[in-house]
Amino acid sequence: MFEWILSLPGKDEAILVSYYFNWDATQILRDIGTKSAQDLFDPNNYGPGGTRRWTHFNSKYAVKYIPERFLAVARRGGPQNRALLETARYIYDVFGMFQSAFVKTSKAWGLADTATIEAISDLKNRRAEFTTVTPEMLDYNGRECRMLAHLMTRFRDHCYSLGIHPRE
Repeated sequence: MFEWILSLPGKDEAILVSYYFNWDATQILRDIGTKSAQDLFDPNNYGPGGTRRWTHFNSKYAVKYIPERFLAVARRGGPQNRALLETARYIYDVFGMFQSAFVKTSKAWGLADTATIEAISDLKNRRAEFTTVTPEMLDYNGRECRMLAHLMTRFRDHCYSLGIHPRE
């Protein structure tokens, strides 16, 4: 999974986002080992200015995770085998900007027609039943991702129109 995340576009090409990402991040991180997990979630694992430190859990990867904010992955290297910041990929959790379920946010922002939003809602409610990847599931995921991209583009446009320009 870390290789896939690192294959995604860098910060100069895209802003990587997810909606209510805690469960997904937990699944991504579940194999990092007990000691690394303790380090990752240590409340004292902060550097100067309150920035989260990188957790190095094997010779290849470093991770940072702040629930409800972001998950970051970087390659390790150099003389001290530290996080190579130029390789870092941050996936930001944007749920906090909207404070409601994705389906409710989709309706409020008019991201798709009613039938599409209802189909997304139906499949979200059936996620516990998913046992294998099906064409229906891939279509659902694709539509949901396109709707999220549309939401964030509109959100950015609203911010810019108000003179708000996020730093990250």
